[in-house]
Amino acid sequence: MILMTLIILFTVIIVPLLDVIGYKRIEREKSSKARMQFYYYLITIEWLIVGAIFLVSYLNGISMKELGFIFQFETISNFLYFIGGLLTSTIVLFFVLSRIPFYRKMLEKQLSLIEHMLPASIKERLVFALGAITAGICEEIIYRGFLFHYFSQAPFELSTTMIMIVTSVIFGLAHIYQGWKGVIVTGLVGFLMARFYVNSGTLIIPIILHIIIDLRFAVLPNLNKKSNTSIALEK
Repeated sequence: MILMTLIILFTVIIVPLLDVIGYKRIEREKSSKARMQFYYYLITIEWLIVGAIFLVSYLNGISMKELGFIFQFETISNFLYFIGGLLTSTIVLFFVLSRIPFYRKMLEKQLSLIEHMLPASIKERLVFALGAITAGICEEIIYRGFLFHYFSQAPFELSTTMIMIVTSVIFGLAHIYQGWKGVIVTGLVGFLMARFYVNSGTLIIPIILHIIIDLRFAVLPNLNKKSNTSIALEK
């Protein structure tokens, strides 16, 4: 339990501070190099945390099922059909929403929270996409699978709803580099992912949804005017 607590303290306190430092550098330099280094940092730190979680879980006899890795599909074919249907419906939904002025305005506000780290070149988009996949896998393991198990085993009793709220707050605060608006937005997304996790009983669904949500920023054009200006200047 001590090692698990240390992992959480590192994730909740140290990592957000490092994130703020890295993002401030991007804001200051506004360069492709700074963005790329931030992408690589995020990918590395999240996989290191997940590696530590797996190691500590192994040492403490915690199974992968206890961390949320439960395959609830009868066959691989059913799983692949599910993935295909989810991807198709999500892409169609985003396409339809992108045609709605209200959604476009909301998306612009969301982009403004992370405008300095948005990818500009093809190379940046590829690395950003790798980061999106990493975030989808690692953050769901950390903030849903691991934290849910940790709080469910805590000496003080917490209801499932309270665990969902607590883990979502922690998830939101982990994105403090995006500002308080970013904390609120990601906290709400975290609660949504927690609900999917609880309802489905597996991390697979929130992982897939998380990856899709983050991949938007790698494939969609930068709608924020400031971001477009910075891209034009770099070209």
